[in-house]
Amino acid sequence: MQIHVARPPAQLGVFSQEEVAAGLQSGRFLPTDQAWRDGMSAWTPLNQWAEFSGVTAAVPASPAEAAVAPSQVPWEQGKSAGSFFATVKAAVFSPRETFANARMEFGDWLIFAYIVQLVVLPVRLLQAFVFEDPSAQMANFLEKFNNPAFEPLLEGLRKNIADADLPITQFIKVGSVFGSIAIGPLMVALFGVIIWVGLWIMRQKVDCGRAIAAMLMASSIASIIVMPFGLLGFNVILLFGLGCLLVIPYLIFYHRLHGAAIQRSAWVSFGAHLLFGLILFCCGFACMVAALGGIGALAR
Repeated sequence: MQIHVARPPAQLGVFSQEEVAAGLQSGRFLPTDQAWRDGMSAWTPLNQWAEFSGVTAAVPASPAEAAVAPSQVPWEQGKSAGSFFATVKAAVFSPRETFANARMEFGDWLIFAYIVQLVVLPVRLLQAFVFEDPSAQMANFLEKFNNPAFEPLLEGLRKNIADADLPITQFIKVGSVFGSIAIGPLMVALFGVIIWVGLWIMRQKVDCGRAIAAMLMASSIASIIVMPFGLLGFNVILLFGLGCLLVIPYLIFYHRLHGAAIQRSAWVSFGAHLLFGLILFCCGFACMVAALGGIGALAR
């Protein structure tokens, strides 16, 4: 059983149950130090662990110096191409161990997110300017059924195909590709603040900076993982089918990664994102009702 131990804001490392018990007896760890292991929804003081009740009762409450373990995240140890890809590999295969004592500083992961934008740029350019327009692919697919019920949908798709050749549409397409590079990571950081609010509502005490950095990291790693599927943009039907099949594994992967970075379980991460989605839906619904009410009042 591996136990993650922290003395906020510092991470002390990952230890076995025997090492933690010995550390409590020697004074390396304090009864008030926070600890977590797989299966727990939140970090808990060591003096609340049944496994260490006998040990913590005999430990004096005097402060002790703790040897803080260095970050195991390659990207936080040094910025290089090697550390970038080593971080991606470690995050994919062992997220909990990799981020057990990560600093998760905003600046480090903002740089990481911008580099990811450049890494995935070639695939986005292929999707935008080389592959056939998705509306045209979908129209060709539906026309094979010769079903009159699809005609209203086909009319909308044909209009989109015609509009795709307009200069303004091409300008918007170029702007969306390069605009996502410029402001994409900043928007993700903003979502990180909202997720932090969701965690706060759930009574999960996570530092705001850590929540933002975790969002940047998790979304960036996820972008790299799904990047190869973008090469299937020549067949939007195949891409849609794979998306339906892989959406649940993707969510599991993403929330395990994000949960490890905020030092919470994947379920806590999922709950915070779900709460954000519900709040966004309620706000959108309220705005729609208010707009319809205003239009109705003006009509009268």
